Amino acid sequence: MKLSSNRRDSVVQLKNGKFAEIVARQDNKLSCKVFRRSSLRPLFLEPCSSDLLDIYVLERSGKTVVVEVAQEDVHRKALKLPYHNGYVIMPLAHSVL
Repeated sequence: MKLSSNRRDSVVQLKNGKFAEIVARQDNKLSCKVFRRSSLRPLFLEPCSSDLLDIYVLERSGKTVVVEVAQEDVHRKALKLPYHNGYVIMPLAHSVL
């Protein structure tokens, strides 16, 4: 799996369930902007809440914290797409490490 700070390969879901965007990579360490749960809300509520599928709307002004993450803490790649005044963020089903 390719992980980099390139926009296409930079969004991941960590093993703790949080989503992060890679800012820089050095060997097996990643500097990531980790999105706070308070900045995420479910994309849809019917027929079930999208948070059960780890699909969220991320506010464009969402709060982040830059932290250093070990590559082993990455669970899978994720996708971030523009949506209204923010982004939709979701894990990729085929990318579990």
